[in-house]
Amino acid sequence: DGYDVVETVAAQPWVMNGKVGMVGLSYPGITQLFVASTQPPHLAAITPLSVIGAANTTMLPGGILNDGF
Repeated sequence: DGYDVVETVAAQPWVMNGKVGMVGLSYPGITQLFVASTQPPHLAAITPLSVIGAANTTMLPGGILNDGF
């Protein structure tokens, strides 16, 4: 879906030079990484902030389930 959103936004007349950037903190930051991995042609830049390093260290720190995440 992220690929399609980037391409749809890039096609709008109010988007300068058809280039789109993404910015976000935590979950919106994580989603940028997934969108960028699909390589939308009009995605110019991402700025993911405070993303997780690995699911096992975030969800199971020290082997204990972090159900508050």
